[in-house]
Order: sequence, then structure tokens, then C-alpha cells
Amino acid sequence: MELGKWISKNDTLIMLEITNASLFCKTEGHYRKLIEEFNRLLSFDCFISGLADTRHISYGRMMSASINIGYPPGYFETYLNHNYHLIDPLIQLFYKTLEVQNSKELKDLYKLVPDHPVLRLREDFVINNIFFYGICDSELNSFTIFSIVGQPIKNDQRTRAIIKYLAPYLSIAIKHLIPFTKKADVVVPTHSELEVLKWLKEGKSSWEISMILNRSERVINFHINNILKKLNAMNRTHAVAIAMENNLFIL
Repeated sequence: MELGKWISKNDTLIMLEITNASLFCKTEGHYRKLIEEFNRLLSFDCFISGLADTRHISYGRMMSASINIGYPPGYFETYLNHNYHLIDPLIQLFYKTLEVQNSKELKDLYKLVPDHPVLRLREDFVINNIFFYGICDSELNSFTIFSIVGQPIKNDQRTRAIIKYLAPYLSIAIKHLIPFTKKADVVVPTHSELEVLKWLKEGKSSWEISMILNRSERVINFHINNILKKLNAMNRTHAVAIAMENNLFIL
């Protein structure tokens, strides 16, 4: 991910602090401090993160455990008790695309169904400008989900880049706090794949890595695809986060 296009040097420093601290997060207090640092980047009002079991999410409770910062309890309880995640267009669109979703982009859809119960609930509690994202772990049949609310948050490349970059690290942190299931064994990449992975950690693109390692971009992308499969990662940033958690860079 080419973060330099959208974020400042100060943003970068805060993000590096969060990524490093996430790997050593052991208590809910530590996790909340991470979210306070995250808030320096986006200035949100509400933040919730939790673990969802993908084996049950399609017909039952959305989250098995969560950490709520700022969301009104009544809103969250009503949402979960009515299984609104099953009809929430914001969440359904995320599952289809696996990309950051913003509620303001769904205004036209809600206009077609003005009496939508999810929209009514958000209007009742004045919950606006929601950003939703998640990190999938198919080996553990789980999603770590993040819902962030703040009227001042801009729906731009900077916001999306920050969320997508930090989510894999926060996912690692929250899994340390909420035992969900046994951690899956990591398949160690080959020497060539580790070389590529180390440059991904530095934020290099496939083309840049091909120039550094004097290999074709096609070969680099082949290695990256293998890395994603072996580490069970959604994307490159997620792969780097998993590698850091499992100390693969010191092999």
C-alpha cells in the first residue's frame, strides 16, 4: 500500500507506534490506549471492534465478543438483539467487496427503502458517517470487525488507507484479549518469499521489488500470491502483520 500518497509524516509516526504496540498488547487497557492513538488520526466519536464467527454470522449473533468505545449501549444492544447485521446494507456490501465501506455512500439506497429499520435505528441514536471494515481469518472461521463513527471523518483515500493499514494490527491485538479459538499454525514462506515479504514490509510495490531483486514483476506477484495463501492473509498489509506477529522477519 503506497501510504505516502495520502498521509503525512506525522500520520506515519503515529501509525508505526500503533503497529508496534499492537504486537505486544496484552490487556484491554493497553488496547484502549491504541484506540486513543488511532483517534489522533481520524477524530472519531465511536469505535467498536470485535470477533465474529463466520459459521454463525449468516443466521445468528454477529459478534461473540467486543470492545465498545463510545457507542450508545442502547443502540448496540438493539442492533445485536434484532440481528440487524443480516439486513444492514453497509455490512452486506463489505462482505461482497472486502473493502472499507462508508454509510454516506448508501444514501441513495436508503432513499429507496425510507423505512429501513437499520436507518431508523441510526437516526434515533444520531449515528452518522459510519466506516466499516474487517479482517478475515478463514482458518479460524472468524472476522475481526471494526465500526468507526465520526461526523468530521472525511470519506477519502487518507481515511481508507489508514483504516486498511491499521486493521490487521488491531486484529492481532484484539485476538490477544479475547480468546476465540486456537491459533492456526503458520506455514513459513520460502527464502525467496521471505525476501519479497521483507520489501513489502518497507511499503514497496511489486514493480519496485522486481527492480530491487532483479526479477520480473510476474515472478514477484507469483511469490506474493503464495505468501497470501500460506499466511492466510487478506492482502499485503495483513500478510506483513501476520509475519511480524510470528517473528518471520528474524528467520
